Amino acid sequence: MKQSRNMTTFKYDKVFLVISVLYFIVMFFCLYKFGVNIDGEATKYITEANGIINGEPFHNGVFGYFYCTYSIIVSIFIKYSISFILLGVLQIVLSYIAGFLILNLIFQKTQNKFIAFSFFAVYLFCYPIQRWVLYAYTESLHTSFVLIGFYLFIKVLDKFSIKKVCFFLLLLLLILTTRPVGIIFFLTIYVACIFYFYKLNQKKVVSILLVFAIFLTVILLNSPFRYFVNPDSLRRMEVICQVPQNANDTNYTAYNKTGLIGAFNVIKNEIGFGKFIRNGIKKELSFFGLIRPHFSYRNNFFLSIYLLLYPFAILGLLLYKEKSFSLLKVIGICYISITAMGIFVTCDDWSDRFVAPVFPFIILLSVGGFNYGFERLIKINKSRR
Repeated sequence: MKQSRNMTTFKYDKVFLVISVLYFIVMFFCLYKFGVNIDGEATKYITEANGIINGEPFHNGVFGYFYCTYSIIVSIFIKYSISFILLGVLQIVLSYIAGFLILNLIFQKTQNKFIAFSFFAVYLFCYPIQRWVLYAYTESLHTSFVLIGFYLFIKVLDKFSIKKVCFFLLLLLLILTTRPVGIIFFLTIYVACIFYFYKLNQKKVVSILLVFAIFLTVILLNSPFRYFVNPDSLRRMEVICQVPQNANDTNYTAYNKTGLIGAFNVIKNEIGFGKFIRNGIKKELSFFGLIRPHFSYRNNFFLSIYLLLYPFAILGLLLYKEKSFSLLKVIGICYISITAMGIFVTCDDWSDRFVAPVFPFIILLSVGGFNYGFERLIKINKSRR
């Protein structure tokens, strides 16, 4: 049955309220019990934040700008002696807002409350995403910004307005300066624009975007981003970052400046393209597989539940042909694919934090598969009557 497009009814829907209240109860209880983790990667942002307060340059030079938004936020908490508990509250609230916007988007595309609420709950209680709200890491804020920016981009295309464009550009700036992988979102949106104008038969606009894409590629290949492909990481056959797979304890430099040329020479002259491909496949299996040998059995079993979304995502890609869902599929495919290519030539993380901004797009694609199955069941039931 078709539902009204007026999403304000969700404010008073019992199911929506139950899911929302339960989310905040669970997250605030976890925040009260565990606090905000300020160890590990968090020390980098705390160091940068103290540097900002003291007027010092970024410790990693130009790389510091890729994290500057989060470093500035942390510096405010430190300068005014605000408890990091409130940083956790901020991240919880932003993650909820992102989830609410995706709920709106799913409902508008499927017109099915059950599916919208189901995947709203899946997002809010998705451990690979939500665990990072309790860490002073960039992942949670970046994921929320990406989803809010994604929603605003769809809204701009649905109905253009200067106000929406300004909000979107602000979010894009925050995304690009919260994590280096913000460039993945930018490239995804760029490809989506080409697809959008191609569907509108705007050949001149598409041609301009394609020509500019060539210049953009040249710029990226000559930018600091090329340093993320680390020859030392390839030489050590790393799957998990900074964990060598080779028996030899090869030296490792975090920011190896030889970049792409050095990486190509290592692949060609030292490890071979066959080993490079096999090692890349191991990285992809580690990244998308979620499970880690150093996690507990209970934790791995819990994570394995989320792998059930993959068949629905594949089903949605292959069989769900709804036109209103086509742009979402393009964006989902691009974001996931570009991230996967980045993992293939770099490395995966020990704690699954790199997958946090990717998993919402897997959830979105799985909506298409779930909705396809749901519609097929309805048709079968009708045919039997």
